[in-house]
Amino acid sequence: MALNKKSLLNKIAIEIFKQILLLLPIIAVTVVLPSYSESFTTKRAGQGFTGLTQDFTSSLSNPALLTTFDNNDKLFFSLNVAIMAADKYHVVDTAIDISKNLDVFADDILAIPTQNLQSTDQVKNYYDELLQQVDHIITDLKKIDKKVVKVRNGLNLQILIPNQHLNFGLFTNQYGRIGGVMNYSEDDEKILDDAISSGNIDLDDLQSKTTVDGYSIAEAGLMAAYPTITHVSYDLSVGAKLKYQRIDLYFNSVKINAFDGNDFEITDDENITNKSGANVDLGLYINWGDERQWHAALVTNNLIKQTV
Repeated sequence: MALNKKSLLNKIAIEIFKQILLLLPIIAVTVVLPSYSESFTTKRAGQGFTGLTQDFTSSLSNPALLTTFDNNDKLFFSLNVAIMAADKYHVVDTAIDISKNLDVFADDILAIPTQNLQSTDQVKNYYDELLQQVDHIITDLKKIDKKVVKVRNGLNLQILIPNQHLNFGLFTNQYGRIGGVMNYSEDDEKILDDAISSGNIDLDDLQSKTTVDGYSIAEAGLMAAYPTITHVSYDLSVGAKLKYQRIDLYFNSVKINAFDGNDFEITDDENITNKSGANVDLGLYINWGDERQWHAALVTNNLIKQTV
């Protein structure tokens, strides 16, 4: 039902609308950017996780979108599983190779007393090979120094029931990121060179290490939306998500000699800190124009502060 243009409610709504338009440049910076994590789907990944003004099937990103359904929409169900990973510099494979090469180098160092070296050339060749191993290891360490591995995942299920009065839906959602980096210590080259001279080595003395950290947020709850204002020139909808969520933070640091591929996996509870609790998301959706061709949205996630 359209509102009377001269009504007090309409005047208030128009004033609110003007204020929203003035805030749009701020909204684009402060709200759109962090909202990527709320809905990990192929569609949103293709949009760069920026769509807050799509149709009601994107209500996980903005609950106010629940009102943007067609009259023939009765029920919507979706299940999404996604993962994105980037290891541009082959950090994981190179770090595994380094760890293996260090084991070989240590074995060769400790085997020096047992070598039956009969001539000066044999001694020279043996030690030259050890020096080449060090050069190869250090080259690989420098190649992946400060290089980052990134993994991002998402899983969500939503059941949406649109209607003419109060639109609502049930959802469960999980999203997270994990990143790893290798930090090379220049002191390691001297440790390896000294091992050749002394004939003894302890790989635990090396200081280069890999560090992995990340987070995962899992949540489930109810979302609802209501068409607050239906006007000749614009429509305004508000929505909310009430949810129970669990936040997991992961951190692990492993020296390069002990590295294996599993160090980039979240598997050890000793490296995880978590907290659970209730939270709320709010969304606003407004569209205007003769054919409602213009639209804007505002979303604020996790209104209740959580400290892990």
